Amino acid sequence: MIDMNDKCDMTTSAPRLCSKTDELIELNEHLGFYLKEAIKVSITCQLPAMKTPGQCVSTLTLTEKLRRKARPHVFVNLKVVKNTLTFIRFEGEVESKQVLNHVLNKFNKLSIKLSGFSEKISIKVCKMKMGSTRHEWESFFRDNPHMNEMKPGFRPDTIHVQNLPIKWFGGHVPKAHILLKTFEVFGEIRRFHIPLLDEIESNPFSERCETKGGGFKRFNFTESLNFDAYVMYRDYISFVKAMDTLRGMKLVKKLDEANRYIEYDIQCDFDKTKHLSDKAIKKRQLARKYGIKNSEELKTFKEEVLKERERYQERIKLLKNRKTQAKRLLEVLFSRVGEEELKKKKFEDEMEERRKARERLLLEEQSLREKLIEKRKEALRNKLKEVGGLRSVALPTTSTINTVKTTEMNTMLYKNHKPTCKHYKTKSVVIPSKKSERNKITYL
Repeated sequence: MIDMNDKCDMTTSAPRLCSKTDELIELNEHLGFYLKEAIKVSITCQLPAMKTPGQCVSTLTLTEKLRRKARPHVFVNLKVVKNTLTFIRFEGEVESKQVLNHVLNKFNKLSIKLSGFSEKISIKVCKMKMGSTRHEWESFFRDNPHMNEMKPGFRPDTIHVQNLPIKWFGGHVPKAHILLKTFEVFGEIRRFHIPLLDEIESNPFSERCETKGGGFKRFNFTESLNFDAYVMYRDYISFVKAMDTLRGMKLVKKLDEANRYIEYDIQCDFDKTKHLSDKAIKKRQLARKYGIKNSEELKTFKEEVLKERERYQERIKLLKNRKTQAKRLLEVLFSRVGEEELKKKKFEDEMEERRKARERLLLEEQSLREKLIEKRKEALRNKLKEVGGLRSVALPTTSTINTVKTTEMNTMLYKNHKPTCKHYKTKSVVIPSKKSERNKITYL
């Protein structure tokens, strides 16, 4: 079994003096930031079968043996990352590529003898892969159905930098302008976020807040000396440049003293959580606005928001139903008013048609009356011509049928009368009417 009582270096690495300065890469000379490649190796010790009950392997003893085998070179850091009944895996860091080549050549042919084991422990060493490659992030964003290349935060444009030392970026609290100056060397920055600032803002009485006017400051062992940062670049080229430059690198700061540098282990990877998307930013703004501090409060707040949204949707649905009902009622009223208007218009049209028909009938009747009078006048003229051989007859237009009848009777009486004188010859006769003197018949 593995002896778990032995202490091994499992904590995060602390700042160390940088002895090799010839391989430094300038990041921001004004701030004194440089980059140095972190060279790490993975050492796997294959354990033999444990035949004796209660037999154990001391990881501390195995670590010391590995350090002695690496001489004259040394491991900057050597820690256990995984241990099982069959193997123990170490993660080691060396100073330069020359030391890496020495360790690879020596350890791959190495076997270690431990007390209590008849068989030797075989060792395999390989260089560790640092950071994500371009193929990995392109595959991630291409194969993930929840990503979108058209939206910021849903595409490869954000880097996530971990374990940045707070003291180098502003003292007690990281400053945003120092972070921007450090990472804007790769390209224009669209957005950035420091989660630690949200924690400080949500707790204004934290020990991190600077005390005005001096005074003692309390120290809390739970406080971290590092912080994380999310930086979103405006274009893809800047993101690629930042990833390629920061992959597998350490952050080095130049001290005020001449030729003294301190290195610090940082980790840089592409963002997989859509941390700087519009939806995530809005969620954090709501959390800051309503003073949400932990996940339980956020969960409760989400439930309240969902309930409020449901009530709002029900209210909207009710208003829509009322609007629909009012619209239908108005349509019914308008249809009835339209029907009444149509009936009224139809009635008026019928009355107008009746009036026109009556006028037309009156005109036709008057025309027929005039035609009838003309026919009777013509018939009377013809009869008068036949009776007396008169040349012409002049009748007033206002003569009536009774006058004509009286005239005919008088004419017939006169015709039957025989004069006594044989030499008498009638030339013209004027017979007045009995009813009116104006109605006269003259024979010429």
